Amino acid sequence: MKIEKLLEQLCNLICTPGEELKEQKLEAILKPYGKAQKDNLGNTILKKNASNKALNRVLLDAHIDEVGAIVTNITKDGFLKVDSCGSVDPKVFFGAEVLVVGKKQLPGVACQTPPHLQTTNKTCVPEITNSYIDIGYNFEHAKDFVPLGSRVILQSVFLKLKNHIYSGRAMDNRAGCASVICALEILKNTSLKNTEINAVFSAMEEVGCRALPCAVSKLKPTHTIIIDATFGTTKSEDSELMQLGKGPALGISPGLNEKLKNLLAKQAENHNIPFQLEVCGGKTSTNADNLMNHKKPMLISIPLKYMHSPVSCVNLKDIEATGFLVAKFIQNLDLTVLEENINGRH
Repeated sequence: MKIEKLLEQLCNLICTPGEELKEQKLEAILKPYGKAQKDNLGNTILKKNASNKALNRVLLDAHIDEVGAIVTNITKDGFLKVDSCGSVDPKVFFGAEVLVVGKKQLPGVACQTPPHLQTTNKTCVPEITNSYIDIGYNFEHAKDFVPLGSRVILQSVFLKLKNHIYSGRAMDNRAGCASVICALEILKNTSLKNTEINAVFSAMEEVGCRALPCAVSKLKPTHTIIIDATFGTTKSEDSELMQLGKGPALGISPGLNEKLKNLLAKQAENHNIPFQLEVCGGKTSTNADNLMNHKKPMLISIPLKYMHSPVSCVNLKDIEATGFLVAKFIQNLDLTVLEENINGRH
């Protein structure tokens, strides 16, 4: 499997919050690993059964949705008024190329009054709620093709930079999705005796982490690992941020599972997988925060630069390392259960 090609395929998916049920291409990407199904909230779930009794049920989560905008009104001149659908950075929104997903896909640009013609607040960045999309249509054509509630995504070209760095839209969290698929690839021909895997590509994370708890309630995992993106270092003075190319970041927080963190760190050390530690004082701002009614999850984060912009950047080596680490953890977990069974502990 070529991870570069996989990441490009994932970044090209159109999957804004609440629209996950309409996206059909992810199932085709997952087909080599089993049959994936969507639940009513838009979570895509792929199960790999244990060959014997499932004493472990591992849930791997990577959210598939992306930030964007939503059409709230159409002006008499045919401009689309929008609001954010997930926290798009307004500083990168204005002047951006966008794609309006209405009755058909329409290219557009996020626009505002040029600074030359502004009389006040020339240096202020307007909120997304005060922005418009120009699709070149008049009012009549716009209302025919763009129903209210249509989604808008940022457009960009998938680019290969130097030193294994790739840039594109929706790297948060298509990089995490790619790492889960990397783990599935490694485990594809592995018979897990007592460990079941549920790979969840969850919906609506960007608008409040809403859909995963329902999947967790149904699947009842014994081990839950959330894989998401985190802020990567862009300048040398950002010393507390995670570094691209130094491996995945294992989370430490009151709401995260320290035992799972230690087991993952041990596997990383045993297999010479680089990793970092990321400390969060409270909220992680990921799906992990909404799982307190269940067993504590663990969070693995992939360092990413320029989050929620059309040019977010990741290091391919970090994605590979994350997938490899998760696969080795699962293999060791299954082996540990087998050893305990031999010793009569179950």
